[in-house]
Amino acid sequence: MYLAPDTEHPPKPELVAQGWERRFMAGAGRAKEATELYAAMGYEVHLEPILASDLSEECQGCTLATNFFVTLYTRKRKPKPEQFS
Repeated sequence: MYLAPDTEHPPKPELVAQGWERRFMAGAGRAKEATELYAAMGYEVHLEPILASDLSEECQGCTLATNFFVTLYTRKRKPKPEQFS
């Protein structure tokens, strides 16, 4: 299966406007590993389902990808406000 490169399908503008950066598309196992890694580095992680339009033309009939792959977005975690006693 071939997932179309980022240049063919740019990140979702509404997520970019909220500070999210598109990283990559991955299967569930890889996405879980990446989520843990990015969280450990201080990032928030958002997973978006893959849509049929995210697939290359050759793979439009492969609906399995839309069920098992996600697009991973990250943004720097906002610091928590300090609590004053």
